[in-house]
Amino acid sequence: EAFIIVRGDEILFDDRLGEPLLLSARMLEGCDGIRLETMLLGDDGETSYFAVSIDRLPERTARCISGLGVFQPLRPRAATLEPHMTALLGYARSVASWHNQARFCSLCGHPTTPRPFSLAQACTNPACGMEHYPRVNPAMIVLVHHEDGEGERCLLGRQAGWKPRVYSAVSGYVEPGESA
Repeated sequence: EAFIIVRGDEILFDDRLGEPLLLSARMLEGCDGIRLETMLLGDDGETSYFAVSIDRLPERTARCISGLGVFQPLRPRAATLEPHMTALLGYARSVASWHNQARFCSLCGHPTTPRPFSLAQACTNPACGMEHYPRVNPAMIVLVHHEDGEGERCLLGRQAGWKPRVYSAVSGYVEPGESA
C-alpha cells in the first residue's frame, strides 16, 4: 500500500530527494495510529494506491504527517516527474479535492461519508441514502501537425509564466452539446 498525502492543491514531497513521498502504513503508524479516510485510486499489480487529504484530519494528526515531508504544488513539478507518477498524483489531488467539497448531500443537506473502496460519498440520512460521485468533465487534447517539403512540424502552446523551453499540446474542456 502507498498513501499519497494531499493538502489543498499540494502533494507531500520528500524534501531531500525532490520526489513525491509515498507513505506506507508503517510510516503513518507514528501519527497516533490514526484511522484515515483513504480514497482508493487503483493498483498496478504490485501496489495499491490511496489518496489521503490532511484537510479533513484532526490538527495534531495533520501536523504529524506534514512533518514527514514538504508540501509542494504539483503543476510546476509535473514536467520533471515520470508521466505515470504525474498522472497518479494529479488523480489523487483531484479525488481529494472532490471529497473535501462533497461533505454534505446536495439533496437533503445531511453529512456524507466516504464509501469504502469507491470514490463515492454516501448520505448519512437513512431516509435519503443518496450516493454522490465525482463529476466527469470531458476534455480533449490535440496535436496539430503539418508535413511539407521541410519536414513534419506541429503547433504547440506556451504560457508566459512557464520555464523557458516548456511547451504543451493544445487542450481544453468540451462543453455539453459541443463537438470535439
